[in-house]
Amino acid sequence: MTDRPEGHDRPRVALVDRHVPHYRAALYTILMHSARASYHIVAAVPCETQSTVPFPGDWSWTDAPARTIAGTGGRSVWQWGAVKAGFSRRFDTVLMMANPRDPGLWACAIAARLTGKRVLMWTHGPKSTAAAGQLVRRLWHRLATTLLFYGHRGRTLSVQAGDPPGKCHVVYNSLDYDRQRDLRQSMTPQRINAVRDELFDRRDVPVIICICTLYAEKRVDVLLRAHAVLRKRGRETSLLIVGDGEMRERLERLAEELQIASSVRFYGPCYDERRTAELMCSADLCVIPSAVGLAAMHSLAYGVPIITDGNLDTQSPEVEAIAPGRTGDLCPPNPDDLAATVGAWLDAHPTRDDVARECIRMVERFYRPQIQAAAIELAVAGEPPVETDDGDKR
Repeated sequence: MTDRPEGHDRPRVALVDRHVPHYRAALYTILMHSARASYHIVAAVPCETQSTVPFPGDWSWTDAPARTIAGTGGRSVWQWGAVKAGFSRRFDTVLMMANPRDPGLWACAIAARLTGKRVLMWTHGPKSTAAAGQLVRRLWHRLATTLLFYGHRGRTLSVQAGDPPGKCHVVYNSLDYDRQRDLRQSMTPQRINAVRDELFDRRDVPVIICICTLYAEKRVDVLLRAHAVLRKRGRETSLLIVGDGEMRERLERLAEELQIASSVRFYGPCYDERRTAELMCSADLCVIPSAVGLAAMHSLAYGVPIITDGNLDTQSPEVEAIAPGRTGDLCPPNPDDLAATVGAWLDAHPTRDDVARECIRMVERFYRPQIQAAAIELAVAGEPPVETDDGDKR
């Protein structure tokens, strides 16, 4: 580890990001009050157009605006603040949200290495063997002294491509689980029934929830078609779609065309966690046909199993929280297979109590902010990674 000036016995960490997304607030609160390291956020101050956390008065934070680079469609930015953090003697460690599309992060990493700092890159990692071997990714990873992965697959593929196992940590992902737990425990059967009555005509019909931003990559159209297949086969279900996005109008038209609009509720976006808890706890099953993302954590934290695409080359790391038959299931994103998987799940799990316990147990063991913070602190301290694999969750 880098030598530190006298009186600095803890790592002094610049935590570099474009901005601080709202879902990381619980994690960053833990890090900001760490006894093992001193963390300082280098990111853009929150603005109204982004889903970011407020500017807490007890957080150490430097405003580092991210300037979009023309011609990149908004995918690449430049942050002078990140580059300055790489050179600054204030820090001996840089922990960055690793996006190789951002030239400013390349400059930050190079500056940090030139000035003797440790560079921790927090990354999804490659999704496939081909991606793991890409030259740009290999060069990018070589700039890091330590790699932090959201899941085991990214780590495994990176190690297979040549990254030393000792520099590769799995830190998972998390939401504000403590708040979710409190909200979940506050839900009464009476409140859940009232919400189901509010949303649909029949309380006794299983409710499938889909909570996501309505982008094309989520394949919510497949869910609508699968819902239509189920109804044609005599399986009654109610479908609750929570979220908004570019596909919403097309999806609403598709529901009309499939003649299932009466059993589908487009709820729209929901930014109130208490209301989200009510909606989630009122559902029997969550389905995100593809690119599940943090919806997996959201669903499981409320004891709701989740079904999504099993193609790991296109999935997000959070899919690893789905243990087939226990916390959900995996299937190809086509209507017939999805309908069959949903139907089989509802047949196999007519009540949700046992499944809810498995879902909650998964989050509590691997996907809480406290677990994530501990894994990050291990890497920041320069200690070797805990040698586990995805099979530990099965």
